[in-house]
Amino acid sequence: MKVIRTTENLPNLFDITKYKDMDKLNPFEWLCLLRHRQFVYSNACYLAEKDKYSEDDLIFMLECDPKEEIGNILKAPFEIYDSFNTVKYMRDWDNDDLDRSIIETIDDMTVTDLTVWDFRHLVGMNHSASYHLKIDENEHIPYPVAINFMDYCSEAEKQFNKHTGRDNDGESWLKTLLRGRYPVCINPYTNDEQLVEDLLSYVERLRIKLNINSQDFLKVGFQDLQRWASYQLLPIIDLQIWAKVHNIRITNTVICVSVFPTGLYGESNLSKSIQPIINDWLDQDNFSKLEKALCRLVASEVWKNPDKYFPENKWNKTDWKEFMEKFIAHWLPIKNQEKI
Repeated sequence: MKVIRTTENLPNLFDITKYKDMDKLNPFEWLCLLRHRQFVYSNACYLAEKDKYSEDDLIFMLECDPKEEIGNILKAPFEIYDSFNTVKYMRDWDNDDLDRSIIETIDDMTVTDLTVWDFRHLVGMNHSASYHLKIDENEHIPYPVAINFMDYCSEAEKQFNKHTGRDNDGESWLKTLLRGRYPVCINPYTNDEQLVEDLLSYVERLRIKLNINSQDFLKVGFQDLQRWASYQLLPIIDLQIWAKVHNIRITNTVICVSVFPTGLYGESNLSKSIQPIINDWLDQDNFSKLEKALCRLVASEVWKNPDKYFPENKWNKTDWKEFMEKFIAHWLPIKNQEKI
């Protein structure tokens, strides 16, 4: 493996001044930029281990040309590529990529409305449970009114699998609704302090039941993004991806001289503080904890004020009032009748 020990051997396209406005990136831009680099790095890893795969398998796994993609990144480091939706599967779809990303961020929020889709999913789970327990729709269900709905569905699936001789390990998906969201009823007619106290107590019990360790989850805030900018996270990742693609190793000395020309951080900072962050984002064996944490921040920010991040987004142009008037007129005509 070739080792680069001088900045003169770095790619010509690399220019640290292209990254000067990194501190101005919003959370959604950070997420898209880092996810795209994850995507390119994963493909670079496949390519680096191509001897392990057949040609057909490699063609199937590779979703982009990492050499071409890292070249594009070095040309324009802040160009937004929504890789997970567009590079392969979404390329020929008539769909606005950023719109799709905004829609998907709702699943990453810690608190959301119960949507019509969610309700239909719950109804389906209830029908499934009734079917497994052979309960007639008109039959009185012999269990306490206060039984937890998710526990009921999970137990029904478990008993059905036991009866049919299936593996009971597969019922765990019933423990949460979608992507980790768990349905719960909240009474907003209460004191803030009491509401927060009760909610935290409930979540604590729920995590014990679902065997969830809260310490496994991180939080990313705006201060973290500013620290990542000062750490020159993106240019370091780009150099490491370029090195991976070309089977080259760049010494930490060269990286520090290249991305910290004023000497703000050195090799010790790189290895102890910066590299662990990069390792989490580029980990090929585990899901990035920082990615999930950043998704939470993005979801919160985007849904609090989507106009700030996507002023041209077509969803913001929808006349909601007009839609509601038509909806009420069609489905709830009694609302428009004059009082007798």
